[in-house]
Amino acid sequence: MNQTVTCGWCKITEGIVHNKRLDGIDLLMALTTSLKGRAAACITKLNLDEMSWGVVKQTLLAKFSKPKLLQDYFDEILRFQIGVKETASEAALRLWNLIERIPKTVMPEEVVTGFVIFVLCQKDNLIRRELIAHNITTRTQLFRILGGVSLKRRSDGVEANEPEAKRFRATEGFTGRCNFCGISGHRLAECRKRRDALVSVEPRDTPSTSRPLEKMTNVTCYTCGQKGRCDN
Repeated sequence: MNQTVTCGWCKITEGIVHNKRLDGIDLLMALTTSLKGRAAACITKLNLDEMSWGVVKQTLLAKFSKPKLLQDYFDEILRFQIGVKETASEAALRLWNLIERIPKTVMPEEVVTGFVIFVLCQKDNLIRRELIAHNITTRTQLFRILGGVSLKRRSDGVEANEPEAKRFRATEGFTGRCNFCGISGHRLAECRKRRDALVSVEPRDTPSTSRPLEKMTNVTCYTCGQKGRCDN
C-alpha cells in the first residue's frame, strides 16, 4: 500500500464499517478477507478485545501513510483560514494549537504570540486593525484583544440589521380603526373624510376683524354727509 491507496481504502472502508456496524470479531473477519500481505499482518498484531475501526485505521495510516515533514506543519499554518461561524478568539486558539504541534521546536510564548498575530492579520482586516494598534507580547493580551474584536463584530452585525428591521416595520399596514370615520385600515391623520370636512368649513370672521367694520357703519362723514366713511 502507498499513501494514496491507504487513504482511499480507509475512506471507503470507513463508510462500509459504519453502515454495517461492524465491530470486534465481525470487523476482523471482514478485514482479513480484504487485506493481504503487510497490511493483513498489521491486523493480526492487534488485540482482539480492543478491535475497532478507529484502531485499525490509525494503525494502517501510521504504517503505510507518508510521514508528515516539518515543512508540512508550517504549510498547514500558513494556509490557515478562519471559519465562517468562528470567533476571532476561537480561530486564534486553533492556530495556537497548530503552532504548538510543530515537532522538535520549543518557541517562547512571545514568539508564538507574534506568529499567531502575523497569520491572523493576513486573514481578516478587522482583526488586523485591532492587533496592530496594540503592543502584544503575551497570550493573555492577545486573547483579551481578540475577545473585544469578537464582541465588536457581533455588535456591528446587530447595527447592520437594525435599518432593515425598521424598514420592515414601516411598510407594515395599519390594521386599526380610524377615530374619525370608524373605517379600518387607516389612521386619523390619513383619513380623507376628515380632510374633506376641514376643507368644506368656511372660515369665520374673528372679533378683531368684525369690530372695526361695525364701527365704520356708524360713522358719518362731516364733509359729504355719507355714512360709513370719514374725511381724512
